[in-house]
Amino acid sequence: MTTQEDQAVDEASHSLPEPVEGKPRPIFLYGTLCAMPLLAVVLTGSSLNTDAVAPLTQPARVHGHARFSVRDRDYPAAIAHEPESSIDGVLFTPETVEQRERVEGYISGSFTRSPVMVTLLDGNGNPRDETVDADISLWTGDRDQVLDSSWDLPTFVLNNLWAYIDIFEGEYQDMGCGNS
Repeated sequence: MTTQEDQAVDEASHSLPEPVEGKPRPIFLYGTLCAMPLLAVVLTGSSLNTDAVAPLTQPARVHGHARFSVRDRDYPAAIAHEPESSIDGVLFTPETVEQRERVEGYISGSFTRSPVMVTLLDGNGNPRDETVDADISLWTGDRDQVLDSSWDLPTFVLNNLWAYIDIFEGEYQDMGCGNS
């Protein structure tokens, strides 16, 4: 998210679905927001608030999709793929529409929301007998930018997380997101 193009918001991809029973739909996260300090920044304005946001997430997996690196970007792209393909990430279950909107606002305009069935995982990464209907951000950008290599969260955390936190902590605090 380093250029104006990356920060442009595709209005059609960020419309909220109708809430079920007054609760916003969950979102399957598979990229940079799987790093709890960054999700805490987006939701509260501070990377120190991981204890407040962790209860909103659960380890999860989607099938029939694959995650790839994007040329010259720190974030991945998810695309519909072979049925045996899968992506591990987290299911984010917002308590409020505002929380969902904050996550939606973070995501680049090169993505669109699509419904997906998410399988919840136990603490060891094994599937539980529970699935949840959620949304996933699928890549709509130039397919030539999607690389053959898989994107890796630990590599992002090691090389880029704190730079993202430095950038976004100030930005989200300026927007009045602090400590909510």
